[in-house]
Amino acid sequence: MKQMRRSPAALLLALLLVLTLVGGIAVTAHARACSHTFSERDVDEYLQNSSTQHKHRTVTIKTCTKCGYVVEINGAWLYEGHNFIMTDGGHYKNNQHMYHETCNNCDYLKRTAIYPCDGPPCTLPFRFQPVYELQ
Repeated sequence: MKQMRRSPAALLLALLLVLTLVGGIAVTAHARACSHTFSERDVDEYLQNSSTQHKHRTVTIKTCTKCGYVVEINGAWLYEGHNFIMTDGGHYKNNQHMYHETCNNCDYLKRTAIYPCDGPPCTLPFRFQPVYELQ
């Protein structure tokens, strides 16, 4: 009867396969064996959707304080209106100052406005009070 020759590469691959399977089972078994004590934190995510609204969801991240096991719980996407605020954009050119109107949550830029000023340096850049137009 003819004997089969085993190549060292085939033996090495078989050994790696066994070690990979055992390693994966060991991690799963450890996660099941730990009596988890979780600490939680919430992360807000925003996606720009249109000029009037954005999408928002809250993701809860739970981390086991003993073994480091992490669970993420994704909330549902909700549509919300933008929350616009006026921010200082600095000097644009001589005797002109720039302001941006952006959403406080998703950073959607609604518009940029340029107004005359005394500068550079502008003496009161943050005391600008925007006058909103009637729409």
